[in-house]
Amino acid sequence: MNFEATGKLIKLSYSTLICLAAGGKILSETNAAIAWITEEETKQVIAYIQEVGDCGFPLSHKQLREHVNEICHA
Repeated sequence: MNFEATGKLIKLSYSTLICLAAGGKILSETNAAIAWITEEETKQVIAYIQEVGDCGFPLSHKQLREHVNEICHA
């Protein structure tokens, strides 16, 4: 049905379909459950990166890591 509507063929692994049909979780759900930073914290980090970048001061990896650690430990 999707192919008829969009013209795009979607390939899915047979084993993935079996796992999902048995109640398994998709990879993004599993990763979200074990993430060390919450969705709200992620939004705060992205907003800070945009704010600093708009001022013309892009963050280095070290500065970004320090800021993320401050948010996570606050």
